[in-house]
Amino acid sequence: MKTKLRVLIPVEDAEHGTAASAALTPLLHADHWHLHLVHVMDRASVPTAAQQPREDLMDAARSLGATTRGAAGSGGSGVIATQQPGGSSTTPPAAVRSQLEDGERRKCRARLGALVQALERQGYGVTLRVRIGDLKREILVAADVDGVDLIALASRRRASLTSLGTAGLAERILLTATRPVLHVKL
Repeated sequence: MKTKLRVLIPVEDAEHGTAASAALTPLLHADHWHLHLVHVMDRASVPTAAQQPREDLMDAARSLGATTRGAAGSGGSGVIATQQPGGSSTTPPAAVRSQLEDGERRKCRARLGALVQALERQGYGVTLRVRIGDLKREILVAADVDGVDLIALASRRRASLTSLGTAGLAERILLTATRPVLHVKL
């Protein structure tokens, strides 16, 4: 069996992913390429514990094996604690944050699922990664982790990139990537 080359394609959302794949797939034949789609969420866009409804936060804590004290609507404190031998301790905020981030990743995968299925129907092997953090850094990290052979960027007109706060992303990746970069303007 012939080894396929791996290409990383950052996608902003389902609409951008569809436009990017329409622009890039004529250049990347399914027999030769495996597509690694990566969506990066800014950490600020992921709900924090303070932004979550109390019931969702309590559910996240319970799924981590925590117990809660104080009813959500009864004026109770709603303290989250894990059971430890010989007593209890407060659930680490990082564990709850991780649980919330996992929920956001699942939602994002669901939104991009139709795009993945459409590409698979065209004969592509597709891997979808949802990462949280700085856009440029996470794209480069994903490229290293997946060992891709090419980074393919498809960007909209400059005005929309500026409004998203990612003006010059393609240029920054071109200057810092350690692998070839293909840039297509949509």
